[in-house]
Amino acid sequence: MSPRTPDSTLGRQFQNLRETRRHVFSLLPLRMASAIVEPGCGTGLLSRELLSLTPARITLIDTIERQGIPAGCVFERRDATRFFPSADIYISSFFLYQLKNPAAYLKRVAKALGEGGLYAVAGEFSYSDAGCDPLVSELAASLRAEGFDPMFGSGLEQTFRAAGYGVVEAGEVSPLREAPDREFLKLQLGAAGEPFSKRIAVSVFWGVFRVLGNRG
Repeated sequence: MSPRTPDSTLGRQFQNLRETRRHVFSLLPLRMASAIVEPGCGTGLLSRELLSLTPARITLIDTIERQGIPAGCVFERRDATRFFPSADIYISSFFLYQLKNPAAYLKRVAKALGEGGLYAVAGEFSYSDAGCDPLVSELAASLRAEGFDPMFGSGLEQTFRAAGYGVVEAGEVSPLREAPDREFLKLQLGAAGEPFSKRIAVSVFWGVFRVLGNRG
């Protein structure tokens, strides 16, 4: 999804991936962490969940401050690709696909985390446009035109390995076929989204990755 995606669409997506997030959280030492960073936080829904699970100081980073940023978190209105607070854990959701060079970004994050630090990905889409689904192909093309990588999720592990991380655990959510969000289609495709009424399935990839070494 695009960063311009309406909050209502983001909320629906967030609810659909509740169980995936619970599993990702279970892999993290949340009770022992002292500092957690969420780059590209958007509305802050992810960190709102984390607040009850960890005593850590949670820092949210985004270029726009939206309604809903949870009280109890520290919000930094900055470019997350230029600001790297030290932390035990970085966690993001549908953020890395927006970056021109996610591996280079992750190498800089590794320095902020230090050896053994963790980066958790709660979700990244993969809009496979190699098949015969015209709607998925249109969505992939619209995201690509905005400068994003609509297939990023499928290369998640490869990107982290290239940046000097090891895989703690990673996987793919079995895609559920559901009616596409009309508000999102209108935003991404305009009138081109109107003829489509069928259900579509888009894969979501997640993972937890550990810094293998602090590359200088």
